[in-house]
Amino acid sequence: MEKKYKYYVTKREKILLGFVIFFYIAIIVWAILNVRYGAIFYFLPSIAILFTLVRFYRLTDDNMLVMQRYLFGSAFKPVSVNQITRVIQKNPNQIILIYYRNKLRGDMILKLSETDMKYFFDELMKRNPAIEISTINV
Repeated sequence: MEKKYKYYVTKREKILLGFVIFFYIAIIVWAILNVRYGAIFYFLPSIAILFTLVRFYRLTDDNMLVMQRYLFGSAFKPVSVNQITRVIQKNPNQIILIYYRNKLRGDMILKLSETDMKYFFDELMKRNPAIEISTINV
């Protein structure tokens, strides 16, 4: 069964995003009032920003981990759960997955809420019990 895990946004990220949105809207209003066609150049970056924001992570039925974005799905190739060799937990809401694909090492940072993190670990260990788990005290 496919499982979805929502991306976790910290309080600091919410405040920073609020300031960015406030100044972005102020610039758009200024451009609309002062420059005739200048506002279109301020709307284009907002679409580009939506390409980079993560919405959720999915563990599919065929043991693939997919990072779902707001626009046009995933920007990265899905990672097979069987390719994951190690999971490093940096803090209660952030982990680093280390995997090997075609003899090349890769890593992926995931941010999940503490409850989602628990369910994610349980599901990950159920699908691939050979994963080694470690923690970093930062």
